[in-house]
Amino acid sequence: MRNVCILGKGGLQAALTIKFSFRKVKANLTKTMAEDKDQFIVGVDLGGTYVRAGLVDRMGEITQMSKRAVDEIRSQKAVVDLLMELMGTFPKEKVAAISLGVPGIVNAAMGVVHASPHFSEWKDFALQKEIFKNLKKSVFIDNDANRIALGEHWKGAAQEWDTFLMLTLGTGIGGAIIINSQIFHGTHGFTGEFGHIVVEASGPSCPCGGRGCLETFASGSGLVRNLKEVFESDEDSLELKPIASLLGQESSTIVAGLASQAEKGNLLARDMFLRFGYYLGIGLASLVSATGIQKIILGGGISASSGLFLNECRQEMKNRLYAKTFEGVEIRLAKLGDRAGILGSGLVALQHLKK
Repeated sequence: MRNVCILGKGGLQAALTIKFSFRKVKANLTKTMAEDKDQFIVGVDLGGTYVRAGLVDRMGEITQMSKRAVDEIRSQKAVVDLLMELMGTFPKEKVAAISLGVPGIVNAAMGVVHASPHFSEWKDFALQKEIFKNLKKSVFIDNDANRIALGEHWKGAAQEWDTFLMLTLGTGIGGAIIINSQIFHGTHGFTGEFGHIVVEASGPSCPCGGRGCLETFASGSGLVRNLKEVFESDEDSLELKPIASLLGQESSTIVAGLASQAEKGNLLARDMFLRFGYYLGIGLASLVSATGIQKIILGGGISASSGLFLNECRQEMKNRLYAKTFEGVEIRLAKLGDRAGILGSGLVALQHLKK
């Protein structure tokens, strides 16, 4: 059970206690669809690099999608303006609610983003209220990884799992815990900050203020930092020359370029992904040991390059876990890609609107 704050046409409504049952959702959505075929949810996945939005019908089909880059957009006002521009691409009269997945520490019950490593100005930002003020539609927000996990649980790789861990490997690392088909939010309304598990105590500084976080090694930003370090220490390396030109480009381009070079056999690029997998394995072993949850979904853009790091990750997990524990570990790749966060956001709104 959890409390959820909803901003609807009447303003700030009383907190509702809602128990999500996704098995029941699957059974009930057909009936809901028949009741109101013309109402849609705009599901939004706000990432550190892109914001994606989709028009989701009550059967869970995405009928329209839009995407914008956010690499240089960081302030509260600039991001809200970008979201409003994105919303303008959808037919307003058909939209029943807007539901967003947001990176960082999000209190879904209050509709507040307490902090986001990729949006440094966002301190206790009432994003839910700000969007409602502009659109006058019901608004729901939560951590982006939670929404992605729900999407994968509903229609993706975790459909038959009731309990699992989700990690999104992108610009940073997001995480979610699903227990008995429900999001585990923790005592204060948010949990799953797996990117900030410490995997090397004296490691590099992290945007969160800590040091040696998993995100500084096993993420897009971690790969970019690693490339810069290698360039500064050995800029005359023959292996470095094919990838040195990537420096200065946006992080997603750098990661894609490194993956391409690694697949072509560039030893330096391959070593970077092996290092990525090594630290990811340390982090996942810690999570499995702490939670007892052995089912894991890996999503996010970098998961598409899992062939470069997943074996190393598994080996490091095997090195660190009890043999019996490791035997039960199952890692799957997310299936829904960019649609997962949109569908998960749409599902949450559909559930709330049924109440």
